[in-house]
Amino acid sequence: HVQGIDLSPEQIITAQAMGVNNIACIGINDFLKDNKEGFDVILAIDVIEHFTKSELVDYLNKIKTALEPGGMVLFRTPNMDAPLTSVYSFGDFTHECLLNKSSAEQVMASAGFTQIEVMPSMILAQGFVKEIVRKITWSCVQFWLKVMLFASGRTWSGVVFTPNLVIKARIE
Repeated sequence: HVQGIDLSPEQIITAQAMGVNNIACIGINDFLKDNKEGFDVILAIDVIEHFTKSELVDYLNKIKTALEPGGMVLFRTPNMDAPLTSVYSFGDFTHECLLNKSSAEQVMASAGFTQIEVMPSMILAQGFVKEIVRKITWSCVQFWLKVMLFASGRTWSGVVFTPNLVIKARIE
């Protein structure tokens, strides 16, 4: 049993054209308030960065109560530790709360989530050759970023460099 929501009527139309049913044009807060059944998984792609910090804490608390025991949440959000982060994080004027791995772990833990994992998220290049070139280039970029952190006296352990983060967490 899957349900989907989006604020954009255009996205709803696109999803329906792709055969996705049981999707509604409604905001997340209204959806969570009106929904009476618990969820095993809640997936929110490019959503949490649109909340202020206090709204995000409130949203996480609502998500927590909407999940069944053992339920999981998956978020994708821009990563403030990415090189050229302004392209991703400030490319949308409506972005409010921006996270890196450390702050994502902090906010999820403070909201009572457990088994928190913050993982890199990279969009693949179209075409085999382009993807190989992208992978090689990305390896070089990561190497130099680690050198820069080392030179500044910082460690790169726990730093994610990809443009986006995937945050996975559970509720007990």
